[in-house]
Amino acid sequence: MKHGTLLCLVVCALVAVSVCAPATTIDVGLGGGYTYNTIQAGINAATNGDTVVVHDGVYTGTGNRDIDFGGRRITVRSANGAASTIVDCQRAGRGFYFHSLETSLSVLEGFTVRNGQGPTSGGEEVLGSAGGGGVYCTGSSPTIRGCVFSNNDGGCGGAMNANYGSNVLVTDCMFVGNTASDGAGFWGGSSEFSITGCVFLQNSARRCGGAVRINTANTTITNCLIYNNTTPGWGGGIVFADGGSMSVLDCTIADNFISGGGAGVGGIAVCDTFNFFDATNCVLWGNANGQIYHDPVASPGPVTVTYTDAQASTGELWFDPLTCLDANPLFTAGYHLLSGSPCVNTGTDVGVYVDLDGNVRPLLGGFDMGCYEMVPEPSVLGVLGLGLLLVLKRLRR
Repeated sequence: MKHGTLLCLVVCALVAVSVCAPATTIDVGLGGGYTYNTIQAGINAATNGDTVVVHDGVYTGTGNRDIDFGGRRITVRSANGAASTIVDCQRAGRGFYFHSLETSLSVLEGFTVRNGQGPTSGGEEVLGSAGGGGVYCTGSSPTIRGCVFSNNDGGCGGAMNANYGSNVLVTDCMFVGNTASDGAGFWGGSSEFSITGCVFLQNSARRCGGAVRINTANTTITNCLIYNNTTPGWGGGIVFADGGSMSVLDCTIADNFISGGGAGVGGIAVCDTFNFFDATNCVLWGNANGQIYHDPVASPGPVTVTYTDAQASTGELWFDPLTCLDANPLFTAGYHLLSGSPCVNTGTDVGVYVDLDGNVRPLLGGFDMGCYEMVPEPSVLGVLGLGLLLVLKRLRR
């Protein structure tokens, strides 16, 4: 009995030490002065709860591509942001590979991932292996934030491919200049996705989905700017097809193109059978061949668009004449709203209280449509500030 009690106490002590062990910060850097010189070596040294900090530099070669968390619930972040910390795959492999049941506690933050190469053969027939030049997720659900994906290529998802239960959270990322057969920026299927505060620019699909393609998945796209993406087929901006549901909230989708004289729609293509698609508080403008494509006979799922400015869409079945607009949004060169924009104060509350720039929603008056709240000129803010000061003085009397 005494031996059994002693054994129990030892086991309990070991468990207590394991539970209470402090998280460790592991530094990775190039050159001398660092214990670990590759990102993979730093990850391999980590245990659940640890943080791997990667210092400035361009990381190439073995150990800095096809980087694998190995199921660890750790944070891998750059020391000084994506502009300073670059994973260059040199077309020799992918950037990061999640395939070991990683969860939202597996965090990738603050990297530029460029020149990644995922498989390009087979297209949709081999979704489990094609694509994902920057990040590939299968059966894993990491959190990815503050990253830049550029010049990556693959079959499905040039920058990112997520499938088979990969409920990925993507926040504050930029997808620029990526290529793929489908979904040059992001391809997702058979999962649930949240894409928030992201910019998709100059991505090009060889078949469809210039920026994003979603298949058989439940997806929310919020506070995103999607512009100047291209495809020869459907959805220069977004393709949503083959089941599931999608909500697009507070997004600006503009000036996306159809290359090679194709007949597709440059904005959003909603195809095949699905549960529902809705867009609220959006601006869809200048997209080639139309803003939203939906064939209610071939695709019986409901499409609902409200509180949205959509060019030349009056009369479309999905256009809500009570809340939608067909009026020039008066963009600046960077797709912000000018003070006279009809999109100012004509949106609605969808539970999104910051814009893509981090400004409070609503900034003044009502909610604005699109990814940006209209910010008044400094002189206007000064007048408003003076008015508020006078009001406060009166209240104090």
